[in-house]
Amino acid sequence: MKLLAGITFVAAMVFSMASFAAIDVYEFDNVQQQERYRDLIEELRCPKCQNQNIADSNSQISIDMRELVYEKVRQGESNDQIVNFLVDRFGDFVRYRPDTGGINLILWSGPWILLLLGGFIVFKFVRGQAQTAEVEANEGKADEDLERKVSDLLKQEQKKHD
Repeated sequence: MKLLAGITFVAAMVFSMASFAAIDVYEFDNVQQQERYRDLIEELRCPKCQNQNIADSNSQISIDMRELVYEKVRQGESNDQIVNFLVDRFGDFVRYRPDTGGINLILWSGPWILLLLGGFIVFKFVRGQAQTAEVEANEGKADEDLERKVSDLLKQEQKKHD
């Protein structure tokens, strides 16, 4: 019984510590600032964690980034200014929705270009096969016509000699 109570106590301590770790309390001037802050921390990726935004991550870098975003929102900077500041510092990796312009345009359009190129190659291959089959069919007809003409000539020659 003491063992069960001990395990329950340890489990309660571990789970309660985890729940305290994720709580950030920030005070904003208005609801718009709070919504902007929430949108920004959900849009920015944790540079340390795998596939987590800074709102969900408990790493120290995410905590620092949340604090930085909070300060910049409070200072009145725009979302673009805040995101650009963090991109300059950590690279494009921190964006969950990367920019679609510039060099990234090649990355965004690359699969579509490859799909079109593959479709064109398949089209040319199938069309070439169809033309080859048509040419072979025509050659077969030409051979039959030639054989018929040769046999007609041979028959005519045989009739002349008879």
